[in-house]
Amino acid sequence: APEDSGSGPYGWAYSRSQYSAVLSAQAGYALPGHLDLTGYLQGGITGSGDLSEEVELSPYLRGYLSAQRSFPGHLTLSGNLGGTWTPDSPGITETNLSLSLGNLHSRYPGYLEYRGLSFKGHLDYRPGEALWKTGGVLSAAPAGFPLYGRIYGALSSIPVFSTQGALNFLSGAGYPVYGEFAGGEAVSSFYTGADVELRLFNLEVQRRVWFMPVFLNRVQMAAGYRAAWMGDPFFHSVFARAGMTFSPLVGSNARFHLTVRIEAAYSFTDRQFSFSLF
Repeated sequence: APEDSGSGPYGWAYSRSQYSAVLSAQAGYALPGHLDLTGYLQGGITGSGDLSEEVELSPYLRGYLSAQRSFPGHLTLSGNLGGTWTPDSPGITETNLSLSLGNLHSRYPGYLEYRGLSFKGHLDYRPGEALWKTGGVLSAAPAGFPLYGRIYGALSSIPVFSTQGALNFLSGAGYPVYGEFAGGEAVSSFYTGADVELRLFNLEVQRRVWFMPVFLNRVQMAAGYRAAWMGDPFFHSVFARAGMTFSPLVGSNARFHLTVRIEAAYSFTDRQFSFSLF
């Protein structure tokens, strides 16, 4: 289906109308010693242009190999190596490397009750253009305290981090996605920041929602502070978020859950409120 998109900074987003067709396959294998390997291969064709005129098609092939090793105490070491190939390039057009180490885990899967410490880093490189981008995030949730915090940052060979996107805080960054900072004019080759949130409560409810065949399983509430810097201006805000987890009342689908979250934020940078549903 066609979609309109604006022109991004430094040629990272073009075309008025874009089309794509994708075919992918994935395979995994568990080795002795808690080592898991996963391979992924994707082929596709992207096109741009008006359907009433000639459409330019660009095929591509993308794949990656990931490995994960588990240790006692929720400690996990994982890595991913991938690449993208297009026929109009003499070799691989982009390579991606990511590493993750830590024991960050959820006491209640699906409810975001984290405990532990982890670090995730990534490196993207385009050999033909000698362009690179690297970044990482350190996440911590101390045991015994209802706190969850992150410190993150990234650096690129050219200014690709931008607040001009309609949805993401920083296009091309990977971290983070903050709607209250999006839509500005800032462009930079680096960014750094942090966020911390306090879990106010996480209540088990397990009650039927009025006359509807739906159970309200859990209600959560959190509040926190965010800050990011990529030159001028300095972005910072406070936020409050409420979440509700539902499940069907009866039948085999009762084990499936749907979580709805509503967030309100106030940005000190532009002195405006924003709301989001996700």
